[in-house]
Amino acid sequence: MTDPRPILLWFRRDLRLSDHPALHEAARSGRPVIPVFLCDEGVETLGAAPRMRIGMGVAELARSLEALGSRLVLRRGPALEALQALVAETGAGAVWWTRLHDPLSRRRDDGVAKGLGVEARAFPGHLLHEPETVRTGAGGPSRSTAHFSGHCAPATRASRCRRRGGSPGQSAGPNRTVWRTGGSTRR
Repeated sequence: MTDPRPILLWFRRDLRLSDHPALHEAARSGRPVIPVFLCDEGVETLGAAPRMRIGMGVAELARSLEALGSRLVLRRGPALEALQALVAETGAGAVWWTRLHDPLSRRRDDGVAKGLGVEARAFPGHLLHEPETVRTGAGGPSRSTAHFSGHCAPATRASRCRRRGGSPGQSAGPNRTVWRTGGSTRR
């Protein structure tokens, strides 16, 4: 039998309900899902403009959740402490989130995963390609932007072409807008 305790779904920069792997898996689990946003050390280090944009995103996420009959739980403080308090308060059996790859987020997430005391699960979904999945010919991690983008570009082009109904290498059509510095032009 699966664990019936709720899942805390920790929203960070992924302030959306669609195309959200952690949310999708939490909903599929059949367990209660408690959406959470923390104003933690990652948010506190941001400048005024990014904090304002995150605040606007959080407000929109809260409205979207309310329209679905849910509520976004907001907390302030260090991530591990805030999540431990929420686990105790709600009886949650897991905390799930979408992975971030900057050094501060990685350190914070490692500390949260080790210190939480319940299941901690990170999902891909913030990037098109997780950095750890791109390997050199020798099998090591990609260490250059040129290698990474060279590896990822064909897959990204193929995906973009499939969405437009074409194939890789095929033009998207005569009305495709190409953005350049100073405006756009037609091809």
